[in-house]
Amino acid sequence: HLVVNNAVAANAAPVVAVDRAGVGRGLDVLCTNSTSTASLAYVQTNGTGRALTAYLNNSTAIEPAAKLQTNGTGFGVEAVSKNGRGGRFAGKLAQLQLAPANTATHPSSGSAGDVYVDRAKRLWFCKGGTNWVQLA
Repeated sequence: HLVVNNAVAANAAPVVAVDRAGVGRGLDVLCTNSTSTASLAYVQTNGTGRALTAYLNNSTAIEPAAKLQTNGTGFGVEAVSKNGRGGRFAGKLAQLQLAPANTATHPSSGSAGDVYVDRAKRLWFCKGGTNWVQLA
């Protein structure tokens, strides 16, 4: 159990800093309790800056700056804004890429708003249930 408290409002230095020059991970956080429903990491700010930033600073890197994965049926990523847009994507080559699935067509049913690309690279939009519309 580690508690770090820096209640000095004028302090601009990091409260916790991890500097690493080796090739291993700089920080590992692991929960082995399979029944835990709590977030493994929680980040909150009451300020106006970002709550979290991931920055990959090597211009020759081919890996993503962040990877999120679940083995369950929940979303791999969820972004919510209570007063703005849920997501914004920018990129030199494209703003968004949908990887084609290995299936011949869309799933038999889906949720309203689902977007799907099949192995023939057709783009589908689900209006809910079994109502799919081919967009491209």
